[in-house]
This record gives sequence, structure tokens and C-alpha cells, in this order.
Amino acid sequence: MHGVDDPYYVERHGAELWAPGPSEAHPEPKPGLVFDASTQLPFPDAELFCFQGLKQPEAALLLRRGAGLLITCDSIQNYGDYRFNNLPARLVMPLIGFPKTTLVGPMWLKSMTPEGGSLESEFRRLLELDFDQLLSAHGSFLEAGAHAACERAVDEAFPR
Repeated sequence: MHGVDDPYYVERHGAELWAPGPSEAHPEPKPGLVFDASTQLPFPDAELFCFQGLKQPEAALLLRRGAGLLITCDSIQNYGDYRFNNLPARLVMPLIGFPKTTLVGPMWLKSMTPEGGSLESEFRRLLELDFDQLLSAHGSFLEAGAHAACERAVDEAFPR
């Protein structure tokens, strides 16, 4: 459902849509700016991390302020608690692959990995970034220890 409300923000507020590429699920509105890792951001101390080799474009944002904040959408998720979920979701989340931990999004990983491929190298590349906090579109804010938590998540998703 990501992108379903993009037309509202573009039409109602005149927002310019930035995206790592066109969306197959929501082709309209088209991005005003298709970004990549070299795109100059409109604020300082930040960099884009663009995953390579996925079925659909995906990116993360690193804010190099304080301990470093990694902002993700589906790739890395953190479920420190379920307090923002309704009761049925709280009961089901651990049973469908979303335990109270940091993880590589299991459904996202399955849908984004090319046939016969692996995204492990992209997550290892992500771990080269310097951050200690995580804010994901899914789950809760991780105020400290995020890099170590992401390392554990990547190791769990790609056992050696």
C-alpha cells in the first residue's frame, strides 16, 4: 500500500514526489525527481542508500547527526513492541514472522529478490554505514544499538 496516498499529497499540498524509480503498483503520479545515491539532498548531513539488483527500487536514508539515524521503509524493520497495533495484530504478529526484534522484512525480501538471486551483499553494504538509531516505516523507533541489531537481523536473514 506504500504510495497509495501520494496523489493526495501532490494534489492537495503541491508536494514534489521523490522516488528511487517509477512504481508498478502506483504509476501515478509520476515522480518529480527520480533519485539515486548521488542525488543532492535538500538538507545537510544526509545520504541516500539505494539498494541495487532488486525487482523494485528501494532506498534508505542516513542522517549523519548525533549517533547517526538510518531511516528505512520495508527492508529493515524494528518491532520493539506492538503498542501501535490493534489487539488482533498484536496476537498474530509473532506468529506470521514479525517477532519483537529488528529484522529484514520477510515478505519484502521474498518479493524483492530476483529469481535465484540473493540480496545479502546489499545488506552487507548497508551495514557499512555508520548509525546507531533506526526509524522504520514498520515497527517502533530504536533509539540506540541499531547497527548491532541490524547486523543480527542480516545474519538471521542470510545464515552462513
